[in-house]
Amino acid sequence: MKQNNTKESVCPGKILQANYLKPKKITLKQLSQTTGIVNRHISEILSGRRAIGPDTAVRLSRVLNTEPEYWINLQKEYDIDIAKKTLAGIIPEDQPIEKVLVNNPHDKLIKIVFSDRTEAEAYFKQNLPPKIVGQIDWDTLKLEGTQYIDDE
Repeated sequence: MKQNNTKESVCPGKILQANYLKPKKITLKQLSQTTGIVNRHISEILSGRRAIGPDTAVRLSRVLNTEPEYWINLQKEYDIDIAKKTLAGIIPEDQPIEKVLVNNPHDKLIKIVFSDRTEAEAYFKQNLPPKIVGQIDWDTLKLEGTQYIDDE
């Protein structure tokens, strides 16, 4: 499902619908009954409002004669593509920090990358564009950082 930059990303739910459910004439209700996944969950996957996680991937693979990794990889590629599009224009592609953000596009990233808040601050100030650096509340990051990591 590798997408180039000119194409829109296709969520795994659309692939599930187009390549499996529609051709095999499998209804949402039938898929729900055979996989044990509730209708709402499947509906949210099909519409792109819910990601396919490991449990769902295993259940789908058993019913659709695929591998769980197939579904996980579709989801991962989709998530990375969305993250890249989200970051476009914010962080230049030649900046090393983009690789970190694309591999872990969670909003908690800055708090969990380093256990040493001073080291994290120095790293990000050096690698992020000045506009982004100016928007980060570094004092709050230092105060919350260590406790935040220990709590997870």
